[in-house]
Amino acid sequence: MPVPQFDLEQEPESEARFLILRTADPRASGPVVLRRLAELPATIDRVGSIDRSAHLSCAAGFGAELWDAVSPSRRPAALRPFQAVRAEDREAPATGGDLMFHVVSGRADLNFRLAFEITTLLGSAAQVIEDVRSMRYLDSRDLT
Repeated sequence: MPVPQFDLEQEPESEARFLILRTADPRASGPVVLRRLAELPATIDRVGSIDRSAHLSCAAGFGAELWDAVSPSRRPAALRPFQAVRAEDREAPATGGDLMFHVVSGRADLNFRLAFEITTLLGSAAQVIEDVRSMRYLDSRDLT
């Protein structure tokens, strides 16, 4: 059974940021994106060293089309484009995109800085289509 990235299971920090990026052409951009993302762990560590007590972390996800462009023979069986989900008056839209980054820490400024560093790292290989800031609301007492 696959092991999830540790960021998806840890206790939530007070601040988060979600970045969704799209490549113009996954087949052409895929190898460039992979080379540049090899620097991501060092980038997270460098930005996180500003304040270790904020526990900066980042989980990265690949869309099905980009995955197929860089590793077609090793596609996870359940990997498919995200479909919109609707429940009563709430909706999780199908945002599309080739890459998703979930940046989490106790400080919004560190999350912003890491998001900036990620987009700088990827340069023209991928463009941001969604950048959403999230936070712990009412000390997690809001049940919605």
